[in-house]
Amino acid sequence: MALSVAEMIGAELATAIGAAHGIGRPRWETMARAIEQTGADKDELARLADDVHTAHRSPWSAARPRPRTSPSQPSRW
Repeated sequence: MALSVAEMIGAELATAIGAAHGIGRPRWETMARAIEQTGADKDELARLADDVHTAHRSPWSAARPRPRTSPSQPSRW
């Protein structure tokens, strides 16, 4: 029985990579096969992916509530 892509990649690595919209299943399968064939350390790959996301994250990328100028004014987001 073949392992699924999610099982081959592992939850920690998939979470570290993130949604990856537009990548497509074939690229995930290629990565999963490469990990399986090379015996790459999935935990180390997850740490690297997390480091890349952290290094490229803008301090303004986190959603923060905007302060209201007065309690009577509604927020306009």
